[in-house]
Amino acid sequence: MKIQVDDSKCCLCQDTVMETNKHLFVDCEYATKVRDALLCWSKINLPARELNNILELIKKKHWKKFKKEVVAALWGAMVYHIWKARNWKQFKGVSLQYSDIVKEITREIVGRIDMYKDSKRAIRSRSFWQNLCT
Repeated sequence: MKIQVDDSKCCLCQDTVMETNKHLFVDCEYATKVRDALLCWSKINLPARELNNILELIKKKHWKKFKKEVVAALWGAMVYHIWKARNWKQFKGVSLQYSDIVKEITREIVGRIDMYKDSKRAIRSRSFWQNLCT
Protein backbone atom coordinates (compact mmCIF):
# COMPACT_ATOMS: atom_id res chain seq x y z
CA MET A 1 0.00 0.00 0.00
CA LYS A 2 1.38 3.41 -0.94
CA ILE A 3 0.14 6.42 0.95
CA GLN A 4 1.11 9.76 -0.48
CA VAL A 5 1.95 12.43 2.04
CA ASP A 6 1.71 15.91 0.57
CA ASP A 7 2.60 17.85 3.69
CA SER A 8 6.05 17.26 5.07
CA LYS A 9 5.91 20.05 7.64
CA CYS A 10 6.73 19.36 11.24
CA CYS A 11 3.52 20.12 13.08
CA LEU A 12 5.44 21.44 16.11
CA CYS A 13 7.90 23.87 14.53
CA GLN A 14 6.37 24.23 11.03
CA ASP A 15 9.74 23.44 9.39
CA THR A 16 9.48 21.75 6.01
CA VAL A 17 11.34 18.57 6.90
CA MET A 18 10.71 14.86 7.07
CA GLU A 19 9.48 13.93 10.51
CA THR A 20 12.20 11.67 11.86
CA ASN A 21 13.16 10.82 15.42
CA LYS A 22 16.22 13.00 15.00
CA HIS A 23 14.18 15.98 13.87
CA LEU A 24 11.40 15.55 16.41
CA PHE A 25 13.61 15.07 19.47
CA VAL A 26 16.88 16.79 18.51
CA ASP A 27 16.57 19.36 15.73
CA CYS A 28 13.00 20.61 16.11
CA GLU A 29 12.81 24.15 17.49
CA TYR A 30 9.96 23.11 19.81
CA ALA A 31 11.98 20.20 21.23
CA THR A 32 15.02 22.46 21.59
CA LYS A 33 13.01 24.91 23.71
CA VAL A 34 11.78 22.08 25.95
CA ARG A 35 15.25 20.51 26.23
CA ASP A 36 17.01 23.83 26.91
CA ALA A 37 14.50 24.79 29.61
CA LEU A 38 14.86 21.39 31.31
CA LEU A 39 18.66 21.45 31.14
CA CYS A 40 18.65 24.97 32.61
CA TRP A 41 16.28 23.88 35.40
CA SER A 42 18.32 20.79 36.22
CA LYS A 43 21.69 22.55 35.79
CA ILE A 44 22.86 19.63 33.67
CA ASN A 45 24.97 20.04 30.57
CA LEU A 46 24.17 17.42 27.93
CA PRO A 47 24.48 17.84 24.17
CA ALA A 48 21.55 17.56 21.79
CA ARG A 49 21.73 13.97 20.58
CA GLU A 50 19.41 11.15 19.72
CA LEU A 51 17.88 9.22 22.63
CA ASN A 52 20.11 6.13 22.40
CA ASN A 53 23.23 8.31 22.39
CA ILE A 54 22.03 10.39 25.33
CA LEU A 55 21.23 7.30 27.42
CA GLU A 56 24.71 5.91 26.70
CA LEU A 57 26.24 9.26 27.63
CA ILE A 58 24.29 9.36 30.91
CA LYS A 59 25.41 5.81 31.70
CA LYS A 60 29.07 6.76 31.19
CA LYS A 61 28.91 9.95 33.26
CA HIS A 62 30.71 9.87 36.62
CA TRP A 63 27.55 10.70 38.52
CA LYS A 64 26.00 8.94 41.46
CA LYS A 65 23.45 6.29 40.47
CA PHE A 66 20.44 8.28 41.70
CA LYS A 67 21.45 11.32 39.64
CA LYS A 68 21.78 9.11 36.55
CA GLU A 69 18.30 7.69 37.19
CA VAL A 70 16.79 11.17 37.60
CA VAL A 71 18.45 12.48 34.44
CA ALA A 72 17.34 9.41 32.46
CA ALA A 73 13.78 9.89 33.79
CA LEU A 74 13.96 13.55 32.81
CA TRP A 75 14.96 12.57 29.27
CA GLY A 76 12.26 9.92 29.08
CA ALA A 77 9.63 12.40 30.24
CA MET A 78 10.84 14.90 27.66
CA VAL A 79 10.48 12.35 24.84
CA TYR A 80 7.04 11.27 26.07
CA HIS A 81 5.70 14.82 26.34
CA ILE A 82 7.13 15.98 23.00
CA TRP A 83 5.51 12.95 21.36
CA LYS A 84 2.26 13.71 23.14
CA ALA A 85 2.40 17.35 21.96
CA ARG A 86 3.04 16.14 18.43
CA ASN A 87 0.07 13.76 18.52
CA TRP A 88 -2.28 16.32 20.04
CA LYS A 89 -1.34 18.81 17.33
CA GLN A 90 -1.48 16.24 14.53
CA PHE A 91 -4.69 14.44 15.49
CA LYS A 92 -6.64 16.84 17.69
CA GLY A 93 -5.48 20.19 16.33
CA VAL A 94 -4.50 21.22 19.86
CA SER A 95 -1.23 23.08 20.36
CA LEU A 96 0.49 22.50 23.68
CA GLN A 97 2.79 25.32 24.78
CA TYR A 98 6.34 24.19 25.41
CA SER A 99 6.36 26.07 28.74
CA ASP A 100 3.37 24.00 29.93
CA ILE A 101 5.21 20.81 28.99
CA VAL A 102 8.28 21.95 30.92
CA LYS A 103 6.12 22.67 33.99
CA GLU A 104 4.50 19.23 33.74
CA ILE A 105 7.85 17.44 33.40
CA THR A 106 9.43 19.31 36.32
CA ARG A 107 6.37 18.52 38.46
CA GLU A 108 6.62 14.83 37.53
CA ILE A 109 10.36 14.67 38.25
CA VAL A 110 10.02 16.45 41.60
CA GLY A 111 7.20 14.03 42.49
CA ARG A 112 9.37 11.07 41.58
CA ILE A 113 12.29 12.41 43.63
CA ASP A 114 9.96 13.00 46.56
CA MET A 115 8.97 9.32 46.53
CA TYR A 116 12.59 8.17 46.82
CA LYS A 117 14.28 11.02 48.70
CA ASP A 118 14.81 8.95 51.85
CA SER A 119 16.50 6.04 50.06
CA LYS A 120 20.23 5.51 50.52
CA ARG A 121 20.89 6.25 46.85
CA ALA A 122 18.99 9.54 47.04
CA ILE A 123 20.68 10.59 50.26
CA ARG A 124 24.06 10.24 48.55
CA SER A 125 22.88 12.64 45.82
CA ARG A 126 21.06 15.05 48.12
CA SER A 127 22.82 18.20 46.90
CA PHE A 128 21.74 17.44 43.32
CA TRP A 129 18.06 16.79 43.94
CA GLN A 130 17.56 19.42 46.64
CA ASN A 131 18.32 22.07 44.02
CA LEU A 132 15.62 20.60 41.77
CA CYS A 133 12.99 20.48 44.50
CA THR A 134 13.31 24.08 45.71
